[in-house]
Amino acid sequence: GLSQNSSDTHVTAGTLDKRDDGGFRNTCKYIRLAGGTPNILRAECQRIDGTWREAYADLDTCLANRKGVLKWGSTVIDNIVENNNGELT
Repeated sequence: GLSQNSSDTHVTAGTLDKRDDGGFRNTCKYIRLAGGTPNILRAECQRIDGTWREAYADLDTCLANRKGVLKWGSTVIDNIVENNNGELT
């Protein structure tokens, strides 16, 4: 699964994308918090074929405050498993 220490792995379009050594910043642009819903992180993210799509993440489902420290982890993120094809199960 994903952990706080796996900054070279991120979720894109249902697969783990390991081509990005610098984190999602190298394959996403216009990264912003949505104005009316500050828990939603939005960006335009590049697909494997080079095209771009609008993407978002609900930070309430992937970040937690654990004893004053932001941590990755909810049941959604902690239970992601990669199969042999690189797809999430």
